[in-house]
Amino acid sequence: MNKIRQQCSLWYEHFLALPRGEQFFRALFWGFFCHLLFFPGGFGIREIMPVFCAVMLCAYYRYAWRQSNLYMLTARWLFLPYLVLLVVAVAFSLDPLNSLLHIGRGLNKQLLIPFIAMECVRDEKDLRRLLWALVLACLWEGFDCIFQSISGFDFIHGAGLHSNRLTGSMGDYWVGNYFALALTPVFGLWCLLRQRFSRATTLLLCAALLAPALYGMVFSGVRNALLTLAVITAFAWLYAWSVRWKGLFFSAVCMLLCAVAVVWFYDTHRLSMESISGDGRWDLWHFAIAVWREYPWFGAGAGEFNTAFRSLGLVPLKDAITISHPHDIYLQLLCETGVVGLSLALTSLLGLLVWVERHMRPFLKEECRKAWGIEQPRPIYWRLTFFFWLGYVAFFINGIVGHDFFRPWYQLLVFGHLGIAMGAVLAGLRRSRQKE
Repeated sequence: MNKIRQQCSLWYEHFLALPRGEQFFRALFWGFFCHLLFFPGGFGIREIMPVFCAVMLCAYYRYAWRQSNLYMLTARWLFLPYLVLLVVAVAFSLDPLNSLLHIGRGLNKQLLIPFIAMECVRDEKDLRRLLWALVLACLWEGFDCIFQSISGFDFIHGAGLHSNRLTGSMGDYWVGNYFALALTPVFGLWCLLRQRFSRATTLLLCAALLAPALYGMVFSGVRNALLTLAVITAFAWLYAWSVRWKGLFFSAVCMLLCAVAVVWFYDTHRLSMESISGDGRWDLWHFAIAVWREYPWFGAGAGEFNTAFRSLGLVPLKDAITISHPHDIYLQLLCETGVVGLSLALTSLLGLLVWVERHMRPFLKEECRKAWGIEQPRPIYWRLTFFFWLGYVAFFINGIVGHDFFRPWYQLLVFGHLGIAMGAVLAGLRRSRQKE
């Protein structure tokens, strides 16, 4: 015990000796690390940690603005269309107060998390640590789902099954979508472990670490998670081929095994043509188009999908009359914010995706070129950056038949992936310029 106290005292003294900006950076980083690690744990974690990180971020900008990644970002204007989208979604709403409350529940999180995540990457060590945070989060949440399937309730909140489907600590079967979006960057684990172990050992370790999360995703019964996983696997291989990343073949083995396992164990009835053709989404998509036709330019307002389709006399046949979103983020944006809002959203969100890819690609290609003939040399900085960027790409796939676009945890997770990828690109550009 005395040794532990002495070590903690040494760490504390070392921390106090650091420059003020570095102190706030470390507080910011480990706050964000804990945010990722305990993300599925409940609303409290997702409410408190981003606010704590935001305070540390402001202090970091105060003392180390010129060393920050945001200082280097020339594409800040890409966030502006998204801010205008939020104004449109409220100002032209059928019920502006309700739309403001619908969006406002996430203003202290979603708008902050890209900047928080962006500043948490300065080198490869930071990327590795953040990846491990996601690995451990998927691992413990997967074990929680296994425990729930055995006992009937999860060990965090005591939440039970929903329609005989796993919910984990998130309280609903959308935990499957959490796994799909969180696992996409986690597949970069192959690159980390491959530096130390043989292919066979790495494959076994990856399978052991990912199996609980895969179990939770499978038995949450979320078909959209399967779609996301399958499409993102194909996309990753195609992109790897374009940058001549032959090593991704082995990295993507884990992704392929996950996709095969999902298909093998999945409830085949839910994958049948009869089940798909009878899904309630077909009605909801029709309703969304009908609402858009009624409010084509600026939409009905954020969170007003239900009010709008009910005012048109439409009644869903499969879903409850209280259904709040059309299970497609593109149609949701179209009917709730109109053509103007959808255009603003795509300009911002796709613009950021393209910006990261455009700056990442030449460095990734060069890193992969140097890796030819060497199984997994250091560094793997740009390959890890790719996997976080891929996690953001997964959002656009998942949203095709997925969630409420404005749902806080949904944006909080994927905008975190985006911020990490942006921070990695900016930090990489800074090092490249310093070498020149």
